[in-house]
Amino acid sequence: MRFLSRRVFAASRQTGVGYYRFLTASNGAQLADVARLVDAGAIKPVIDEIFPFEQLSDAFRRLESKRARGKIVLSLKP
Repeated sequence: MRFLSRRVFAASRQTGVGYYRFLTASNGAQLADVARLVDAGAIKPVIDEIFPFEQLSDAFRRLESKRARGKIVLSLKP
């Protein structure tokens, strides 16, 4: 993971910003609770753009542009 995050770590050192990464274990009950909150409208995920999976490279370009305001989503629907 450190290798994959090397650019972010380097940028954080240059700007004096703290950057932390962590791994989590999936918890089905918590994910179900979050899904219920989303369905009820209590929380609303912010989605910048949805890309079909075939446009994965475009999604990464959008991510690298640093202009995304929300999550970038890959759609697996045909």
